[in-house]
Amino acid sequence: MSELTTLHDAITRVISESMPKVVHVEQFPELGAEVMTPALLYGITDMAPGQDRGRGKRRSLVVFNPAFWWRLTAKRHHYRPPSWRAK
Repeated sequence: MSELTTLHDAITRVISESMPKVVHVEQFPELGAEVMTPALLYGITDMAPGQDRGRGKRRSLVVFNPAFWWRLTAKRHHYRPPSWRAK
């Protein structure tokens, strides 16, 4: 198992345990995959090499961004700025 897979698994586990009402937590799924809502999807958006620690391994600075998905059950209300309202 790669270190990034281990990291993704740990992130998924911690988020799932911390936010039990979120029914679907994973790294961004394949296009067309079914996603139950509410969902928190995350992915790596930036990565840079860190310091060499002298042990043959190098740290990486990784930025993750989340996306929250939910299904609205109420009627949609469209906001119109005041200047557009009929007088």
